[in-house]
Formats: sequence, C-alpha cells, structure tokens
Amino acid sequence: MIPQTHRQETLHRAFVSAIAAYAGIKTEWKEGVEYGIDGSFRLVTELLFRNGKTRLSETGFALDFQLKSTVGCRYLQNETEVAYDCEADAYNKMVLQNAAGTVPVLLLVLCLPPQEGEWLSVTEESLQLRRACYWFHVVGGETRNADGHTIRIPRSQLFTAGTLNRLMNRIQSQGGEL
Repeated sequence: MIPQTHRQETLHRAFVSAIAAYAGIKTEWKEGVEYGIDGSFRLVTELLFRNGKTRLSETGFALDFQLKSTVGCRYLQNETEVAYDCEADAYNKMVLQNAAGTVPVLLLVLCLPPQEGEWLSVTEESLQLRRACYWFHVVGGETRNADGHTIRIPRSQLFTAGTLNRLMNRIQSQGGEL
C-alpha cells in the first residue's frame, strides 16, 4: 500500500482536477523533478476566424500552484480562519517565486479529517471528499523562523470553481498579475 502522504496528495490532485474541470479551466500537472510548483491552471478561450470557424486556444494567462494536504488544519479566530503550518523552505520558496516570477503562485491547502476512514465516501448518488481546500497567495517577506511559518487563511478563501474563475479573470484583466 502506498504511504498515507501519497494517498493525501493523490486525493488533492483529484480534488483540484475536479474543481478545474467544472470551472472550464485547463490544468497542467508537473511531472518528474518538482521545483515548488505542482501544476498550473491555464485560461482557454474560443477564437473566431474570418472564415467563421472557431478553435479553442490558450490565452497565455496562467496561475501556478503548490499543493499541501494535511490532517492538521486548525480553525482560529472564532473559526473564521484556518491555520496551516508550512515548512520554512516551502514558504520562502513561494514568497520568492511570487516576487520574481511572471506567473502568480497559489498555495492550495486541502484539510482532511484526522481519521483516514473519514476522508472519502462513495454512494450511488455521490462521491464525497470530506473537509475543504483553501487558497492562499503567498506574498510578503520570507520567514526567519527555521522551523516553519504558520499561514492563517480566511475560511472565505474556499477553493471552488467560482473562486478559480474569479482568480483567472482577475489575472486576465490585470495583465497576468493576481
């Protein structure tokens, strides 16, 4: 059996893929050696040619993301925020990528129940992955804490198809900026 962390990552990929598919956003997954980016969302549009034919094409607007899946999310501030303890190197890498890169980078945190048996349920009516995924745009300064950095994510930053569409539309309207 594959380790628990690999099962968590695979479920997270499935979650993100389902959200993006429902939103109509193309997802590209990084394979092989990973340098802090797990994948990218790509905006696709329909082009109308002079001859009346239409074709789908990428717009050039993208949003990169890093996945983190955990059973250790904590709810703070009267449960209006989720706390995620990020490794210092991973946090600093996202800060630097957002500061230096041309494509914005999001952190997507999937909060799973503590008990693995509660993560997923399947019936004839539904496939349900329990708890939620939140998004966070990591900007600002690097953490000086060698152990890690606690990220406080407003629970209003739930990662949904509507959220993904709003983020991609913002990137397009602001020339690639988030």
